[in-house]
Amino acid sequence: MILTAVNIFIFFTAFIFVHPYLASLGHTPAAHFKAMFTGYEEIEEEPGPDPI
Repeated sequence: MILTAVNIFIFFTAFIFVHPYLASLGHTPAAHFKAMFTGYEEIEEEPGPDPI
């Protein structure tokens, strides 16, 4: 029973620290947070080959 409680505590502690870290890995640290709150993500288009 205690082992289960410890595992749950470790899981939720990791959850709390890992999710903000992963969300901050956008092109700017706040890019993914902004997209979550606004519902819109600004995507930079890379220049492709010129159409013939």
